[in-house]
Amino acid sequence: MPDQSTTQTPPRLEVRSVSKTFAGRTVLSDAGLAVAPGQMHGIVGQNGSGKSTLAKVIAGYHAPDPGAEVIVDGRELPVPVRLGDLRAAGVGIVHQDLGLIETGTVVENVRIAALKGAGPARRIHWDREAEEAKVALDRLGFRRSLRSLVKELPPVDRARVAIARAIQEHRPGQGVLIFDESTRALPTDALEDFYATLRRLLDDGTAALMIGHRLGEILEHCDQVTVLRDGRVAAAGVPTDGISEGDLATRMLGHSLARLSLDARERVRDGTKVTVRGLVGEALAAPLDLDLEQGGIVGLTGLPGSGFEAVPYLLAGAAAARGTITIDGEERDLARTSLARLVAAGVALVPEDRPHEGLALTHTMAENIALPWIGDRGRPWMTGRAWQEREARAVIERLGVVPPDPGELVGKLSGGNQQKVLLGKWLVGETRLLLLDEPTQAVDVKARQDLLRAIHDVAAEGTAVILASSEPEDLVTVCDRVLLFRDGAAVQEIAAPFDADLIIAATYSNVTKASAVGGAADRQGGSS
Repeated sequence: MPDQSTTQTPPRLEVRSVSKTFAGRTVLSDAGLAVAPGQMHGIVGQNGSGKSTLAKVIAGYHAPDPGAEVIVDGRELPVPVRLGDLRAAGVGIVHQDLGLIETGTVVENVRIAALKGAGPARRIHWDREAEEAKVALDRLGFRRSLRSLVKELPPVDRARVAIARAIQEHRPGQGVLIFDESTRALPTDALEDFYATLRRLLDDGTAALMIGHRLGEILEHCDQVTVLRDGRVAAAGVPTDGISEGDLATRMLGHSLARLSLDARERVRDGTKVTVRGLVGEALAAPLDLDLEQGGIVGLTGLPGSGFEAVPYLLAGAAAARGTITIDGEERDLARTSLARLVAAGVALVPEDRPHEGLALTHTMAENIALPWIGDRGRPWMTGRAWQEREARAVIERLGVVPPDPGELVGKLSGGNQQKVLLGKWLVGETRLLLLDEPTQAVDVKARQDLLRAIHDVAAEGTAVILASSEPEDLVTVCDRVLLFRDGAAVQEIAAPFDADLIIAATYSNVTKASAVGGAADRQGGSS
């Protein structure tokens, strides 16, 4: 990376004096940063610190308050920034929500802003466009048909499509690529390929700005990091060499973060069982049997596509399934029941895709939290507002939701606070089985601790919990045991005590090797 103290090369990207106010609330105040040629620069901060708002100002999605400057390769762009000016300057952006067209094909999504018509009728030659898309997708390990619809893709491949769209037209030695939480759906092996590809792009002088929550990932791959706290720059352009995750977390929070320690002995087991027998559905190649104690937490993990992600949706009635589930002695045939009936029986699902499957972003916190319970608490002629606000305030206080206003629209909350609302709405009723899919995905370190503590506390109150997660630290922190999935089947059970290294070794090794590392017994299906 060139030393700017001895050269006259301007930063690839420079942002100065960026402030942003929403409805009288300042979310960014005089923020700025500079990204040098060939540099990978990270931005970190808690949810609500202003990271994504800064990215959206650079992208032109938000108009900043007066006085902001956005400069690319020494040329100041008109503010608010226009998409055409960004493309002309060589800036590519992948936002946290990926910005994909669900009903479009892979090739349409990759090439949408770069389609080249030919002839007087500007006819699109799709075979040629597919070849152009394939070049970018191959670099990211995409192996599916380019004619697949985006809505049919798993999260990891959706991320690859969005990233391919951003990198396909980069010009050597110019511009900057901005990634706003774009890598969160990529597995570890795909992450290595992604960063290797990105480093090759940076070798010619292009720069990258990485916005993320995974502090280890930022420290491993970025050259410098800028820390935002409460909408202000708390540390600018700090070299990552020699910095630990704890150091970075302290800069983010303004104080040190104690390691979360949760004692499973606090969770009283009453002997009541939740029993699953013969669970079969899409992504499961072998029937799954599983026994859970009320108060117990069972983790599910594996490589993406191994089947562990499907289990919560099959058990909740959100995906077609066969098999039985018995709760408090009452057996239900999953092929003949429904999501609504399972909710009434105390089964609650916290899905990974919170904006589309878990929350109503245009409604308030109080409305989201009350929604599953209106049939029980409301009346035919009125839903009743007093109990809705009361329950919302209880959730806000219990989980530390910010801002603490039941009337705040959920769509205006940060990702971590949205996740707290999503979990919190299932704490209102009497939940017997809580099903979670990646509950700490794309949340900051403090929100992650709040969520894991809440999951532990829910179990302590007598709820059985199934936690599907690709985050080893989450599994180690709260789970009594973990089932490892491979090729659509649960192939191994790892019982506590265990550590993150054991989970990682089991996930990325064959079953025999993983057992030798951790001494865990192999189990086909589940256990009692």
